[in-house]
Amino acid sequence: MEGVRLLQIAAIHGVPDAQLKLGNIFFLGEVVDRNVEDAILYYQEAAESGNQDAQMALGTIYLNGHGVDKNIEKSIEWLNQAAEQGDVIALGTSDRIANQRAALPHLSLQIAGRTSQRPL
Repeated sequence: MEGVRLLQIAAIHGVPDAQLKLGNIFFLGEVVDRNVEDAILYYQEAAESGNQDAQMALGTIYLNGHGVDKNIEKSIEWLNQAAEQGDVIALGTSDRIANQRAALPHLSLQIAGRTSQRPL
């Protein structure tokens, strides 16, 4: 617990690596009780300071709805920021989301067409 306290002091002083580590600690709940809200706050602070790993973490959290409502727009925003810094996983994930979203209207029309062709 002393390590967590020291990380919190560093995080208060704006150290992105400490903020990221605290985000991980609270998200996983291995050293302290799991608290996704606190994890997101620490990730947010680190991500806004340009920490690529925190940006990826937030993108993943919002994409999958881990402890929060799914929010594709926020997910893409954070994934794109991580991708701009060279995170190839973030780039691939963001591209996959964009491709799926582009395919949705097409798939919806196909499904609607099949439904309307069914005999009564």
